[in-house]
Amino acid sequence: MSQPGKGKHVLLTGANGFVASHILSILIDEGYFVTATVRSPSKGDAIIATHPTWKNNIEFAIVSDFTSETPFDDIFSKAKAPFDYVIHTASPLKFKVSDIRKEMIEPAEKGTTEILKATQKYGGSTLKRFVLLGSAVAVLSSFEDMTKEGKPYTEKDWNPVTAEQAVERNDPVLGYNVSKTRAETAAWEFFKQNKVPFDLTVINPDIITGPMIHPIEGAGSINETNHFAIASFIDRTHKTIDGVEFPFYHFVRDTVGLPLGQ
Repeated sequence: MSQPGKGKHVLLTGANGFVASHILSILIDEGYFVTATVRSPSKGDAIIATHPTWKNNIEFAIVSDFTSETPFDDIFSKAKAPFDYVIHTASPLKFKVSDIRKEMIEPAEKGTTEILKATQKYGGSTLKRFVLLGSAVAVLSSFEDMTKEGKPYTEKDWNPVTAEQAVERNDPVLGYNVSKTRAETAAWEFFKQNKVPFDLTVINPDIITGPMIHPIEGAGSINETNHFAIASFIDRTHKTIDGVEFPFYHFVRDTVGLPLGQ
């Protein structure tokens, strides 16, 4: 395994995810050394089995529970070289859950605040930027017609949906919307309350679709956005486009260039 070189070290969370895998691919192609978080050793093994040429440019760190205390501190304190960038993509996106608050909202929000705390504590002078993969659902209202044309959105727009509404309705889509909204608001609030020497960039794409390069073990490995945007037509869950609630899509390869400044 290679060692991270000066100015070439990135911490990427949720590395085995759909979007993160594309980010990881670009980082490695650009010559960065990546410390990549996954939830278990087997997840890291699956990445290398899928992309064996990546093994010399990646080191895995296991973070199994984002809601635990200081889950990221060891990664920073034991890093072989300082990080130049942190890209935080890890956030629950699964709609088959039994507890919306504990399985979706809390991990997204606390995972963001915990990694920001660790980044501030250990990042040092070399760390230039923290990139958060947010979502358009943090900006668009869950209770308005999203197909309206001509409405501009700015940093002042936030989704008004609450955790209580998501839980009361037992609606995991609302739960996801809450999770992304609270994660991003927590990030901006952290920067407001603390003297942070690095930049914060938040990317807010809508539904991301495209080729899957993350480890695939079967139909269950298809990411949620590809499933209801594409696979749901193949398996005839949706027979016409009229039945799809979400009208806005981004191609994954266009999206992943944004946090990398491409």
